[in-house]
Amino acid sequence: MEERSIFDRFHEALDVEPPTGAYDRMRFALTSSPVVLRQRPVSRLRFTKMGFRVAAALIAAAIVVVAVVAYVSLHHPTASVVPGNQGPDIRPYQALIARDYATTFVSETGHCNAIGDTACAAAVDRVSSNLQAWLDDLKNFNTPARFTQVDAMLRGHLAQAVAAGTLAKAAQKAGNATLFDAAIAVHLGIRAFIVDLAKAVADTRVASAQTYVSAVQDQAALLSSCSPCAGYLATPPVTCTKPQPVTCVADAFAVEAQVHGFELAVVQQAAPTTLVAKDANLQKDLVNADSALVTAINDGLAGDRAGFNSASGSAQASLAAVTTDLAAIRNG
Repeated sequence: MEERSIFDRFHEALDVEPPTGAYDRMRFALTSSPVVLRQRPVSRLRFTKMGFRVAAALIAAAIVVVAVVAYVSLHHPTASVVPGNQGPDIRPYQALIARDYATTFVSETGHCNAIGDTACAAAVDRVSSNLQAWLDDLKNFNTPARFTQVDAMLRGHLAQAVAAGTLAKAAQKAGNATLFDAAIAVHLGIRAFIVDLAKAVADTRVASAQTYVSAVQDQAALLSSCSPCAGYLATPPVTCTKPQPVTCVADAFAVEAQVHGFELAVVQQAAPTTLVAKDANLQKDLVNADSALVTAINDGLAGDRAGFNSASGSAQASLAAVTTDLAAIRNG
């Protein structure tokens, strides 16, 4: 089957009109050299209606490229997107990620921008149902070793988004606007993560040592320049001193975005053989930091100040380990 035909079939299946030049961009994505993932600056947690529409348009273009890349790589071995791939075949995992991402995408809507949105609960249920199905698929899949760490991160974020959606519905019902705003932001926050994750998994390739180290240095610079990250990279304990613990969630959420951006960058630009062991340490510590931040956010949403402080301390310890990992990678 020709790539153009595959491209058209994906659009027909998703009932999405292909934007002008989309096929040419897909071809470029399949044939161009790798591009280092760079975490975009952290914005406000809430989407405006216009912001959602813009994000939806960008996601619509991205999902087609990701799904086609996974489909072509699975059914056309000579068109592999993983030059120099070693070990077990990763294409079935790529296809699973693309499929479940597509299913989740088509269930999203522009609801939940305000606590008074009467269609919000139903919208949350639609997305959460697909997120839970994705989580169940991962539990029943033999994840390739190359994706073990990012898979654990994905599972944590899927579960977090489902729980946050449930909490947002309860907050809406109770008329608690502060909790609703924070919880729905975490629930909708999965959107940006899965977009970047799907792209990283589809585009993964073994990089040269120089390219890999450059990617790591870029991400380290982004992490150190992130204002909310400063406290988590410092020695004094991060504590929530605000009257309501839920209001401490925003900074942890911003740090979490930088951490998973770092992890996805080293998934896309996979370490060469000479750096595999050091990369394994880095990914382990990044995922541990992310897991601790997920716990801190969940505790903050639950109003558990002590839990938030404890989990934030764990995140600090893991990020300190990341700093050690970075030095080891830089020193070769």
